[in-house]
Amino acid sequence: MDKRNLDCIIPAKDDISRIYATPNPPHTHKKWELVFFLEGISTNSINEKQYEASHGDLFLIGPSHVHQISFIKQPHLHQDVYYENEDIEKYVLKMSKDIASQILSGERVVKLKLGFSEFETINLFLKNLLNPKHDFSNEENDLSCQKFLSLTLLDTVLGLYWIKYCERHTSTPKWLLDFASNLQRPEVFSKRVSEIISMTNYSHSQVGSMFKAYKGISLVDYLIDIRMDYAKQLLQVTNKSVLSISEDCGYNSLSTFIKLFREKNNCSPLQYRKRLQKENENPSL
Repeated sequence: MDKRNLDCIIPAKDDISRIYATPNPPHTHKKWELVFFLEGISTNSINEKQYEASHGDLFLIGPSHVHQISFIKQPHLHQDVYYENEDIEKYVLKMSKDIASQILSGERVVKLKLGFSEFETINLFLKNLLNPKHDFSNEENDLSCQKFLSLTLLDTVLGLYWIKYCERHTSTPKWLLDFASNLQRPEVFSKRVSEIISMTNYSHSQVGSMFKAYKGISLVDYLIDIRMDYAKQLLQVTNKSVLSISEDCGYNSLSTFIKLFREKNNCSPLQYRKRLQKENENPSL
């Protein structure tokens, strides 16, 4: 398709986001835009490649793309958020060199299907970009806040894209990724090691060797690190006794807990709490 014969969409200078209920014939873009599909089912065509799009789908469209939206099922609603090229480069170049190059050239299309909780978070940004809730007395401050929200949204979307890309291309088994993620939960890391391993379908030796290959640290040492970090949080934000915190971290032996805490922090739990209290009383120290 000859791009020279197509309309080029050029948002107004201060336009950051707009919502649309109409189809888009083939066109190009002066700026980059994130396109969020909110209602209906559509065919979203990018450089003549077609994607079915519905609630929760998003795409990053750039100046090198020929773009078209046609309806499959109405009513239709999508929202665009506009970005300058330097905005996109700033965030995309944080990714690997090859991926960044492919995105900036238009060869790789950034597309995501948002889950329910992801969409709820993203939708907060979209609503505030259209109907800001802040109460600024001048238009300049209002635009500045809108720009901040749009860039934070871009950073969030690209972060999600990168996470999902890495998940698809990792050689690490999904069960191990899920296992490591679950270890961050207090109700999990406070269990005995044997109970934690029983959550998988693998033996103690298999889990131990695969976990160490993945994290570069043994499962036992990893659990100690997580538990000691959790203990420091509890010492800082609660008035719980050291004994209670020891039990919350999964230790029936108070002496073992204190010994491990001292090895990690060069002080006892009580000394750690007193030091925090002193720092809070004298913030300049």
